[in-house]
Amino acid sequence: MTEAFPLSPDELDDAWLAEATGKAGGSWRTEPVTGGFWSRMVRAVHDDGTSVVLKWPDRSEQARFVCGLFEFNRIELGVYRDAADRVRAPRLVHLEHSDDHGEYVLVMDDLGGQRQFDQLRGCPPDRAVAVVDALAELHARNWADPGLDDLDWLPAPTDPLIAERVPGIVAAVSEPAFANLSDVPAEITEAWPRLIEALPTLLDGFDDTRTTLAHGDVRLTNLFFDGDRVSFVDWQVARRTHGAYDLAYFCTQSLDTATRRTHEAALLERYRTALAGHGIDAPAPDALGEAYRRSALYCLVYPIIAASSAADGADPQALEVASRAFTAALDLDAPGTSVS
Repeated sequence: MTEAFPLSPDELDDAWLAEATGKAGGSWRTEPVTGGFWSRMVRAVHDDGTSVVLKWPDRSEQARFVCGLFEFNRIELGVYRDAADRVRAPRLVHLEHSDDHGEYVLVMDDLGGQRQFDQLRGCPPDRAVAVVDALAELHARNWADPGLDDLDWLPAPTDPLIAERVPGIVAAVSEPAFANLSDVPAEITEAWPRLIEALPTLLDGFDDTRTTLAHGDVRLTNLFFDGDRVSFVDWQVARRTHGAYDLAYFCTQSLDTATRRTHEAALLERYRTALAGHGIDAPAPDALGEAYRRSALYCLVYPIIAASSAADGADPQALEVASRAFTAALDLDAPGTSVS
């Protein structure tokens, strides 16, 4: 069946853009946009200078398999369609998708004029504070909200979508990933088989009164800064879990090691204080620390998956992010704390 909406940038025309954006008259030009996880994006610029960003699924066989297996499209489109008032994301302009979410076109506000920071260099400390404040606001807005139960596309770490599929994928890519990485600490490689076994339950047991809507992929590539305001893009791995998940992923992989070691404790305390400022009964320091340690260990799967496709270990970003994540896990005694 042919969908009624454009399935690629090549199928865009002025008439469809006028209808989708509500901007009649004039013409549009398009230009490529980098970034996006398993997706293709372009910027459409109107004669008057206003612009929007359009996103489609990547059409490669691998992307379609992965996005279908983990329901990435369904999750991200659910965020924009059903939870736009819950998150800090670009404003939704227009959305159309097939029944199975295999095809879609997502039109959103263009954040291209806002500032981004380089993942390889790491987040400056003052901008890390802004990210932690934004996470606290996002999490507080959804903290222990029973309405999250109505979002059937939003998985928890123990749902079959994640618990039954992630360990197998990680096990399959671990050998090429470690081959591409250099100087992996022995403590990590020794604990790795036990980590894979523990993945289905590593994030289990968190108090339900502490769960929230988490972005799930809080790295600098997905963050846009407008002064102190931070917006998040790429919501394909959003999930319901402890807020410490986003915090640990960001701090252990988007801060260089020296910055994390210097500011980590203060950032965790700032997160607690910010939650309290939003009226949340924030977790005690020890409870937050334990959730943070478990989350940091779980989030090692991200650099492993990324490194598995890095050609001969030549990707500097994959190497650096993996090094940060491994060092953070050891600093936190995460293997000994969370995998036994």
